Amino acid sequence: MEFEKYTQIFNEEPKGATVRPKGKAFELSFDLDRKADKNYRLFTVGETEQYYLWKDEPDTPRLYHMLTDALDTKHAIRDRYCLSLTCKKYEDYLKRIYKKVMWKPVLSYLKMNPVPTEWEAGLTVSAKGLTFRADGFLRMRIDIRLKKEGVDPRDISAPISESIVIDIPAGTYTGEHLFASVRIPENTAHVAVFVEGKGYKGECYIEQPHLSAIGQNLLPSFNESVQDRTHMDWTAQYLSRKELPEFKVKLNGKVIYNGEIFERCHRHSEWEIALPSELLAEHNTLSYELISDYHDPLPYTFYEVGVIEQPASELSIIAVSEAAPSGGKARVLVRTERPNLRVEVVFESDALWGKREWVFHEKGLHGMLFDCGKLCENASFRLIYDGGEVRGTVKRIVHKTEDRVITGTGDMVYIRQDTDSMEEYLSWYISNGIGDFITIRPTYRWSGTKLLNKKVFEKFRRLMKELDMKYVLMADGRELPGLSSQPDEELLRGKGFLGIQAHERDGAQFYWGIRNAESLFDEQKYDLMRYAYEEAPKNTSSRYGSGCYYYNNGVMNVYADRKQFDDYQDEHKKSIDSLRAGRQETDTRHTGPACTFKYMAEAGYSWLGAETMYQTMEPIMGFLRGVVKEYGMPTFGVHHAVQWSSTPHESPARYRRYRLALYASYMQGAHDINTEEGLWHLEEYYEHHHRFGEACRNHLKQQQDFYKYVSTHTRSGSFYTPITFVHGRDDGITFFGKNKTWGHRDAPQTVAEDSWDLLTSVYPKAKPVSSAYVHGCPEDVPQGYHSGTPYGILDVIPAEGKAELWGEYGATVFMGYNRCEREDARKIADYVKQGGRVLLTDAHLTVTSSRREIIGGNLVIRKNALVMTDGAPRFVKDTVGGVELYVCSNPSAPDEVLAYTDSGRPLVCVYRIGKGELTVFHTKEYPAHTAIRALYEGEIKRLCQNTVDKEQIWAETGDDVEFTVYRQANGTRHVYFLAVDWYRSPDFARSAALRLGNVKYEFPVPFGVMLKCVCTKDVAVLSESEDGEVLSIMNDTVTVQGEGKVSFRIFKNGEQRVETVDFTGGGFRRITL
Repeated sequence: MEFEKYTQIFNEEPKGATVRPKGKAFELSFDLDRKADKNYRLFTVGETEQYYLWKDEPDTPRLYHMLTDALDTKHAIRDRYCLSLTCKKYEDYLKRIYKKVMWKPVLSYLKMNPVPTEWEAGLTVSAKGLTFRADGFLRMRIDIRLKKEGVDPRDISAPISESIVIDIPAGTYTGEHLFASVRIPENTAHVAVFVEGKGYKGECYIEQPHLSAIGQNLLPSFNESVQDRTHMDWTAQYLSRKELPEFKVKLNGKVIYNGEIFERCHRHSEWEIALPSELLAEHNTLSYELISDYHDPLPYTFYEVGVIEQPASELSIIAVSEAAPSGGKARVLVRTERPNLRVEVVFESDALWGKREWVFHEKGLHGMLFDCGKLCENASFRLIYDGGEVRGTVKRIVHKTEDRVITGTGDMVYIRQDTDSMEEYLSWYISNGIGDFITIRPTYRWSGTKLLNKKVFEKFRRLMKELDMKYVLMADGRELPGLSSQPDEELLRGKGFLGIQAHERDGAQFYWGIRNAESLFDEQKYDLMRYAYEEAPKNTSSRYGSGCYYYNNGVMNVYADRKQFDDYQDEHKKSIDSLRAGRQETDTRHTGPACTFKYMAEAGYSWLGAETMYQTMEPIMGFLRGVVKEYGMPTFGVHHAVQWSSTPHESPARYRRYRLALYASYMQGAHDINTEEGLWHLEEYYEHHHRFGEACRNHLKQQQDFYKYVSTHTRSGSFYTPITFVHGRDDGITFFGKNKTWGHRDAPQTVAEDSWDLLTSVYPKAKPVSSAYVHGCPEDVPQGYHSGTPYGILDVIPAEGKAELWGEYGATVFMGYNRCEREDARKIADYVKQGGRVLLTDAHLTVTSSRREIIGGNLVIRKNALVMTDGAPRFVKDTVGGVELYVCSNPSAPDEVLAYTDSGRPLVCVYRIGKGELTVFHTKEYPAHTAIRALYEGEIKRLCQNTVDKEQIWAETGDDVEFTVYRQANGTRHVYFLAVDWYRSPDFARSAALRLGNVKYEFPVPFGVMLKCVCTKDVAVLSESEDGEVLSIMNDTVTVQGEGKVSFRIFKNGEQRVETVDFTGGGFRRITL
């Protein structure tokens, strides 16, 4: 059920209608059939006339730190510009400008000489009607930091030696010169100069800032920025107004809005205001007047205007669970238009019961939970109040056991922190059946929120409790405005709160490359972020704490320590230390696209998720599952970056890729399945789609279908694969683009990292190590987002993992770099003795960790439990297929030789140890080496095929279908099938095979439908649509549930048949085999 209706009243894409500041208003008329029980909102889409390439995530925020919009010539006395710090009302956010002066000073390109110790600091101020709140202030502040051993002179973490404050007084005056004497010792590191204030209102203009001595002034006047001379600039906080155009909006001649609106960092930003019902008529006129009054304000262009209709009865049912579990709860979201409303619940169905008398003390949203009993359809209830009654229906009560799978989105990133916006968002979210999981992510560039609004989150927390929903905080911030608008753990703490989630710390450490402060202006921006963190650490993301800034050779590295070492062990240690330094104890969760999950766990994160849709999903999820098993994490998740990976957004192929991401991550074991955002708004590559448009609504449909599936089906048992790959000790591969090993973006990766490319042996359509940003994405060619799985979905476990974890697999394959310690070798040898099968080359047993030596092939391999040589290993030059390589000249006698060098030396040797086998390529080369690549790929396939052939219940697919297996406690297995070839027509014929013992059954796999097949050793049954589910197979009876008419495919005795079941009325049905 949707709680709102949208009617477009103006659309002029792509031309639009442009208004200029203080110019002619934009006017339009519309008709409306106004209803007494509805509220109306005005929905506007437009943008400032700034060059459109500024309107993106990396570029727009740079404008937030400029002071240009506060420049003023009208009130300047001597300087070209004065700076307006005017506030029309008392504000709680801190307006601030900042200049760092390094000591000893440099005058342009000349060192100052001499440098005195006695200085004067000050500025000239004019004011009109300037007043202060009790806690308000407006001041110039000068902080002096002295040099300290081991601390870079630029670093603000050094203690302040002295702080001088010059207060700006209340009142009305012109050209007051305010100053103070400042003593700056010779051993000063730097001087930080601020002009800052909050809690004041009135006009205030400053100019002629100075830090002066012997006729020299170290502080620049306020001016426009000049390219390549940004060291002359002040860095500003909350002075930008380009993103805050001001409008006077009139409805039928009456002013209904007068103030700022926020323009997000993307094109064609939308905004809403209330339309007062009492002013609406059958025929209406609207006018928008642009009244921005900052320095050189931008024009504004309107592209779309519409009217939103929303419920406004004294009591409205906004949403009811479409499906609820028997023995569980059904959710009901209601809205009241007055406080202290008493409501009586009448349960018309005996499948529902619960609290019958309710009092809703506040106006607004409230949650209700009803107990659910027997399986049925259309379980109805009435809510009676003194003004009438409303009816609701739970469409289905289903059999479902707890599987800890939740789903939702992070579209709340677009929502301002005010109660009306939050309630409108929750109404939209829950009424559209988006999910039972919400990600909070306050970020100024997307929402315009400047300060934390505690009341919003107190109400949000109450609603989440009342609705029994899960939620998480993705701590972000991103830019100086709104940096400290994050709710803290205490404010969010409740039954459904899953924790604080850091995001892409793996990027800062491993694949972004070295990010430096590019100029003094940039450095000042990062300093201000650090000050913001120190001023409100609980409400600011830990990525802005002092542990995220490093100084190497006088240059500030941001977000991570980016010193680079030749030795992989040193890189490993540095990375963990850096990750830990940038993490608060409350940061328990992390999401990111790199395969470096084991390092994130080592750094202290206890819950991990993969950011997906940027690369092939199947390998990255294998790395994640391996670490989750190693650390015993009860759940893990995904963060689907749907809007960032490809364009166009309004393409059927795009909708298919999004659907695949949702269902494939479910099949591959994820519990918290979150879409970053993209249902409320879609952007990227200068595209722009709002929630009422085709692109968002088609993406919404995929999430709705998926949540319906999650709500009506149970993923029981445990994910199973008999095969794993090994993530080597000290391996710095990222799987998010090549040539980024341990963050070394300036150096090509080695053949060790290239060896991960051989994952195409098991995922034929994968692009294993590459990222996948495809703008203008072809719709008929695979791009590496997903692959079929001939051997199933496989795990990747840490080489240093526990022996118990290794013991879960029948076969293990080494691929990339691994530094082998003696205890690793002993553990793996024991694993082989107990029946495991291992494939590796001698290179995987090296103790060498120097990148330089790895590139040169100078690997040191010492005798251990896995080195199959007579005495210390020796290597000589030889060839395979005419390609030169180093091979072992003294291998131990193998039980079998699978391949020889050109000169006849044993190359691929099988050693049968205890119950298992060790297959060794006796060479110092890694699998991607040209001489052995094809042979190694062949051995991977042979090992995988031999391993799965031993399974009594398994599947066979090509490169167009993937499958996963879940083992059940009663010995049965659930096998999931999903067509992944989004680049073909949905009508294309796809198939898979199910193997029960020696009997194989081939059947069709339609695109867009995840098939769940319940299997015993000789019988299997699947539902051919997502509307049905096989619950159990007992003796000769199959128990199923579903909605409408559902066809079930039955496999038995080498034959298969299809039976259609009518579920009208709900409940179980039984099929006799």
